[in-house]
Amino acid sequence: EKMHKEKNNVSANILESSTFVKTLIVQEMSNQMYNMFHEHRYDSTILAIAIIFDPRYKMEFMMFVYERLYGAESKKLEEVKGKLFALFNEYVTSSTG
Repeated sequence: EKMHKEKNNVSANILESSTFVKTLIVQEMSNQMYNMFHEHRYDSTILAIAIIFDPRYKMEFMMFVYERLYGAESKKLEEVKGKLFALFNEYVTSSTG
């Protein structure tokens, strides 16, 4: 009986430790994701491309928005266009071969 209780205590301690370690791992992953989000939240290239693909908005809308956000002389829209064309070229290459 005593041996059985000790086994249960050891098992409970292992489970507790395992749960604690898993919690620490999840917490660390969460912190890393949070930091990455805040580091890249202003790099909206993917969002801009998604908006351009949306039939309700298209490129004219992004030109309007980027001009208001970054000014008429900003190179941000050119960066988005460059990435959009690179994405398109990748699509063409992968679909023909």
